Amino acid sequence: MFSIREISFSEASVFSQYCKKHKITLTPHFNYLGGYVGDELVCISAYKFRGCVVLFSCSFTKESHRNNGYYNKMFDKRIELSKGKYKVVAYCTKYSVKTFVRNGFSVVKSYKIGTHLMEKVL
Repeated sequence: MFSIREISFSEASVFSQYCKKHKITLTPHFNYLGGYVGDELVCISAYKFRGCVVLFSCSFTKESHRNNGYYNKMFDKRIELSKGKYKVVAYCTKYSVKTFVRNGFSVVKSYKIGTHLMEKVL
């Protein structure tokens, strides 16, 4: 069974080697959600409240647990946590841009390295 809970940066850091490989940066200045299958941490997502704006940062799912909808559940949880804020701003990779667009985000800027700045007014 899949569950989501708040985790610390040090708990999220177990994904450092995977994130580095996919050019995803973990930072201690964000809040982290952990997605668990039983007791196993299988995915992470980061967010940060900055006044009336919510910043979405890195998300990562272990390769062995992909295609189970965990990324979308983590995405939905971050959106739920954003209720009552003005807008969400996110940097995402080519792998997640479709999810953001499907959820009403607009591409504000695309960078040569394959990262996109996304935004949605809530």
